[in-house]
Amino acid sequence: MISFVVPAYNEEKRISATLDEIIKSTTYLELKDFEIIVINDCSNDNTINILNNLSKNEKFFKILKTISNEKNIGFGGSVKKGFLIAENKYTMMLPGDNAHKSEEINKMIKHIMINDVDIL
Repeated sequence: MISFVVPAYNEEKRISATLDEIIKSTTYLELKDFEIIVINDCSNDNTINILNNLSKNEKFFKILKTISNEKNIGFGGSVKKGFLIAENKYTMMLPGDNAHKSEEINKMIKHIMINDVDIL
């Protein structure tokens, strides 16, 4: 149904909270068919280790895909890459810096469904 694309560069302090907000939203809306694609854009902090640990967590085991760029391609390049990887009907970009709380994500998802669009 929906793919969440999360570009991340040096987000070790915020990436877990970002993914938790997505999970809160999907739980609230009772979404079952979704994936989270995090594009790690050559972070030089602990972002990739955090993502690797989260992917082993039962909460994220089947829904989290982590892609690491071989070189930094920037925010736009990472978003584009995520949209090309996305496998669901709808795709939504959320930055890895925890900029959106679950209530906002809920509104955006409802907008996607009503208007049959993807959201950047």
